[in-house]
Amino acid sequence: GNSVIDLTNFQLPLKSALTKLRLPVLENDHLPTGHPLCHFVATQNRMHDVLECIYVHKKSIEDNDQLTTGDSDTILEFFAGGLKELLEMPNSQQLLTMLRKLPLFTTVYDQMITLEESRDILSLPEGLPSDGMNTWAAESRKILLKRNSKLKIIFEHFNVTEHSICDVYVVHILPYFQNIPEENRIKHLEYIRDDLLRKSGKYNGEQNRLINALKELQFIPHCDGSYKLPSYYFSPFSKLMTIMCDDPSRFPPVPFNSKDWKMFMTLLGMKTKTTPDLILEFALQLESQGRHGLPKNIEEKSKCLVRHLYKLSNYPAEFLKHVSRIKFIVPHQIDPFYFNICPPQRDSSNHLIPFDESVTNTFMVTTWTHHRILPFWIDWYESKIRLSELGVHEPKSETIFTHIRTVCGRL
Repeated sequence: GNSVIDLTNFQLPLKSALTKLRLPVLENDHLPTGHPLCHFVATQNRMHDVLECIYVHKKSIEDNDQLTTGDSDTILEFFAGGLKELLEMPNSQQLLTMLRKLPLFTTVYDQMITLEESRDILSLPEGLPSDGMNTWAAESRKILLKRNSKLKIIFEHFNVTEHSICDVYVVHILPYFQNIPEENRIKHLEYIRDDLLRKSGKYNGEQNRLINALKELQFIPHCDGSYKLPSYYFSPFSKLMTIMCDDPSRFPPVPFNSKDWKMFMTLLGMKTKTTPDLILEFALQLESQGRHGLPKNIEEKSKCLVRHLYKLSNYPAEFLKHVSRIKFIVPHQIDPFYFNICPPQRDSSNHLIPFDESVTNTFMVTTWTHHRILPFWIDWYESKIRLSELGVHEPKSETIFTHIRTVCGRL
């Protein structure tokens, strides 16, 4: 093999990079043409000899603190430019193996490595944050190389996978996201938010794949030590949710609860819209609280939920029937004057009342002993839903007569 190199005819910056390798060089400037030693000296026009020379002295690369990643790229680009020549040699496979074993391939975290390990090798375009990727690559058994278009021909022969950054996240990084140290994850999420998913409003196929992958990724820390999907959390910007939900752990933690993350979290499924299911969830929550009395803020919650119920326009046929029977409304406060004549109808199991079979407070005087009375504010809000659809009707004349007899019997 060739263990000596003649650097005379190499041009900058390649000559400078090779000089830093401290390879054995000829003491004379050059050998005369036809000199017997010519066959044992690597020269610029015999690329396979240059490769063999560097391979023989590859230890000098590993111990070299002067060689930069730019130098290593320059050397590899030299071989990429003449790869056709190497592939035409009788020992081409041996030469490719030598090239693979040179510690000149630059990772995204600026380490120079060989490609001899049997791990997934990925080539990344510029931009992907290096934070935590060293640990991620080791834990995930993957090698991340910086993308270099001049090395594409070499990468193809070494089965280096090239993806866009979006697809690298979808296919490789997000499935092993937990392998990125926790303190580094936010940097990647910020990069995805600010660079890959810029506020364009309309996303392409790659971006949509990334969005869908993030929707299924449990990356938001929860107070119980687990990680949750964005869709687990209520929006801290929704008045309904902040009023109705007393559990702070159902809202995103810092920093995901800030305005900077609002659009990103919404895009990934954070609960922001008032849906029929959400109305039912909060109504049942109030019904449960009503079994134990009337907490201080329950009227505010009751009003808020009714107001948002009235705004619904799209809901399943069974929804109104279901919600109308849930006890989540604070009843009208009967004036002591009437109360002393005859106490109103009470439900021993709950302090709250449903819409169904209740009447508005305009009929309080004529029905308070036989009907649940809805609060005066029930008519305050503009509504897309008629009260009759919620089971609220005018009292029947027989009920009024029965009420009058009841009251008269108490006077």
